[in-house]
Amino acid sequence: MTAVLFATGLGLTGDATVSPTAGLVNARFALARVATLIGFLFLCYQIGAFASAWLGGLCVTLTGGYTYSPAPDDFFQNIALSNSKGQNDCICTL
Repeated sequence: MTAVLFATGLGLTGDATVSPTAGLVNARFALARVATLIGFLFLCYQIGAFASAWLGGLCVTLTGGYTYSPAPDDFFQNIALSNSKGQNDCICTL
């Protein structure tokens, strides 16, 4: 039961990034291209999720512990941060 709750929570937080990303795509590109671009973004998201999980498991295998398993996630997060720095687009209204 704990694993099911954990997996559900992880899935919800991962999918929470889809709506804001889709909103940015809608705001920047023509409607005719939005579906293709969102599909491409979701494909890239899946590849990144796989790479992160695989590299985390590789770190556990090589080091024999979980100490360095978050390192791939940190690496990918820093890449995303550096690519999004300077973008002040906000399409939401609070």
